[in-house]
Amino acid sequence: MKITGFRNEVYLMRLDRPLGDANLPEGFDLLPGSILFIDTDEGITGVSLGFGGGSVATLFKAIEGEDPREVVGLWMRMNDLVHKAGNRGEACWALSAIDVALWDLKAKIAGEPLWRTLGAREGRVKAYASGIDYCLTDEELFAFYRRMAEQGIDGGKLKVGLDLQADLRRLGIMQDALSIASDRPMLMIDINEYWSPKQAVRYIRQHACGPIHTKEVLHEARMSRARPKIRTFTVRLAYGTIPLAVIARSTRTDTAKPTMPRGQALRRQSRRRC
Repeated sequence: MKITGFRNEVYLMRLDRPLGDANLPEGFDLLPGSILFIDTDEGITGVSLGFGGGSVATLFKAIEGEDPREVVGLWMRMNDLVHKAGNRGEACWALSAIDVALWDLKAKIAGEPLWRTLGAREGRVKAYASGIDYCLTDEELFAFYRRMAEQGIDGGKLKVGLDLQADLRRLGIMQDALSIASDRPMLMIDINEYWSPKQAVRYIRQHACGPIHTKEVLHEARMSRARPKIRTFTVRLAYGTIPLAVIARSTRTDTAKPTMPRGQALRRQSRRRC
């Protein structure tokens, strides 16, 4: 079986409400996206949702004519192709879109659901709600998380960073809204790199919030050394293929959350070092 071609349908959608964080608190309501189809010579097509953009055509050269079941090797080949110029921005989006489509292909070829191909025990995962909600009023914030709680979701991630007192008030609103799903809802905050590492340590110490979510691994390493009372520390990998063992040693990580396409690198390093 060989990869023969691709189709990439790009679109721009208007959301029913703005999305905002500390970097753009007024929010935005236009969001680009794409549907990527990767075809094979046996008529099986892999599909992914995301934003491939124009870089898909460049990366496709690295996988054309190859066996689509060799997902990890193809990811490495694409990553090597963009190594010199960097695998961030549009290159990262395109690599992610192709990677997801290849996994979809691999599962379809095997005749099984993707969760089984990925090695999971069942087709269910625990979810939390994230409203990208900085531009919501208190009433809108409550309504969003209450709607999520009514569907059984007992965790939420709140956008914070500009006004600590307002953030604490809104955190309480999110907690109240989720309380119908759990007596102790899982509360998270997302600063979106708006705070410096020292600010993050100071504010978390003062207000004893739960998880910290930032995207810069080196920043998280420094925050980890200074945190005396934080229960859970989650590293979310967004950039760079950093060995899992290095992250674990430097950050005392409880949970690693790979962000596509870094999941491939994380799995590779995990097998190598564990």
